[in-house]
Amino acid sequence: MSVKDLSRGNTIRMHGLNGVEVTAKVKNVYRLVHSRRGAAKWVADVKAIDGKTWTIDDNYDFYSLPDENEENKKTLYDKINHPSHYTYGDIEIMDFIEQVTKDYKPELAFAIGNAIKYISRANRKNGKEDLDKARWYLNRAFEKWEG
Repeated sequence: MSVKDLSRGNTIRMHGLNGVEVTAKVKNVYRLVHSRRGAAKWVADVKAIDGKTWTIDDNYDFYSLPDENEENKKTLYDKINHPSHYTYGDIEIMDFIEQVTKDYKPELAFAIGNAIKYISRANRKNGKEDLDKARWYLNRAFEKWEG
C-alpha cells in the first residue's frame, strides 16, 4: 500500500518508535512537489490514539485497517482526487501536464496545461465543448508566445 492510496479518516497500523505497533487516523493526504526537480511524493499527516502525530511517506511500514464506510470514502476520494475523465490507466493527466509545462513560462504553462486538460477529457466528458475550450486556450498561448 502507498500513502497516495490513503484518504482522510482511514485508520492505519504502523511501526512507531522501538518497533511498537501504533494505530493512527489519517488526518490529511497531500502531494509535495519539489519545483526545481519536478519530483513529487505523497505524504500523510496521521494522529495516534495517544495524541502523537506523524507525517509519513512511503518509507514508513504501515497498512490500512478496514473502515466501515471505506467504500463510500474511496468513491468520494476518487471523484475528487482521481476523476475517471482525467485518468488513463496508470497515467493521470495532472502528472502529464506538470511534466509538459515545467519548462514553459508561467503565462504559457497555464494555457498549455488547460488545453491538454480539455483535450484529454473531451471524449469522456463534454465532447466538442471541451475541444472548443482547448482551442481557446491554445489561441491564448499562441497570442502570448514571444519570438
